[in-house]
Amino acid sequence: MFFCCNFAAMYFTSVIRFSPEHGRELPYYKIKESFRDVLGRVHTRVMLTPGYLPDLSTDEIVQVRRGLTFLMEESALIPGQQRIFAVDPRVGCSAKVLGYIDRFWDEILSSGRIDASRESYDAAERKAHRLIDVDTVKHTDAREAGAENVCLQAIKEL
Repeated sequence: MFFCCNFAAMYFTSVIRFSPEHGRELPYYKIKESFRDVLGRVHTRVMLTPGYLPDLSTDEIVQVRRGLTFLMEESALIPGQQRIFAVDPRVGCSAKVLGYIDRFWDEILSSGRIDASRESYDAAERKAHRLIDVDTVKHTDAREAGAENVCLQAIKEL
């Protein structure tokens, strides 16, 4: 029996790059999603590349991240999504931050990245159902399963 516990969280990564538009080095941002699939493996996926965001402070970027994570968990687009926030983190955010949250969320939805997320969850779930739960397997003759059987068959052939 496999237990599905999906905690998907959005976060920003940045690389310092020279911005020709601004004439100086600035952080170049990507919005990523981190999650565990049904097998418990950790995955990350780039959801959006907004690029340079010179008009947002570090605190505002954190607020945008929280808002996007909240929208992801409230959307119910990912199966088995667990709740991270008890209350809406967008409450009390400035109009500028809310505008970025809405813009980025719309871009993520229109890009089809959420559909790709669903496909990877479904593929991992299909793979989990094909695996053997070793705690429930009962076998009395080791020669019939696994590497032992391959070795035995090789010896018999020789």
